[in-house]
Amino acid sequence: MEPSSSSPPAASTAPEVRARHPQTLLRIAQETMPEEHAAIVAALSAPTLATLGSAIAMTWVAVEIDVEVMEATARHLGPAATFQLVEKRQREEMGSALFDGFVQTALRVFGASPANMLKRLPTGWAHLFRNAGWVEIVATHGHDAVARLHRLPAVCIGSEAWMTSLPVGLRTLYEIIGVKGTVECRIEDQAEGKALLTFRWR
Repeated sequence: MEPSSSSPPAASTAPEVRARHPQTLLRIAQETMPEEHAAIVAALSAPTLATLGSAIAMTWVAVEIDVEVMEATARHLGPAATFQLVEKRQREEMGSALFDGFVQTALRVFGASPANMLKRLPTGWAHLFRNAGWVEIVATHGHDAVARLHRLPAVCIGSEAWMTSLPVGLRTLYEIIGVKGTVECRIEDQAEGKALLTFRWR
């Protein structure tokens, strides 16, 4: 018997990210540094360019695309300019339809404190990534907190550019509530996709 045409497609189990994540990074690069943007785009594969060019922002795309974009960006811009681009991308995403409701709910229900915002990090991660690991809040104290990333995809945890950009983006959480702080990321077990995030603020 042939399958019914009304049957829903099987859900993907591959690691994925919202298309807007790499799309926004490339758009901001184009707006702020057009020559460097051209070099970054030239380094991307044809399938990646085709996917990002046609995908709706909220669509799920392979996380390998996000890693490819980040690595190409880091190669052509270097750490300082790449981090500035990542910060701009994260600030924009925090005000997007994807995250604005999440942020406002966190502020209204849990209160405007770093510890309370970080407790919502697992939910925020699931908004942006699918089948790409999860976040465990290990501990929160007066002016610091520890979170652990579990089962990060090998392509992510194996990419220096992707992993070093991760804490840069997470630092923008402090800006939402007007505090200063740092985020450090340390790989605990690459084979298991495990990394530790340490947050400190004042």
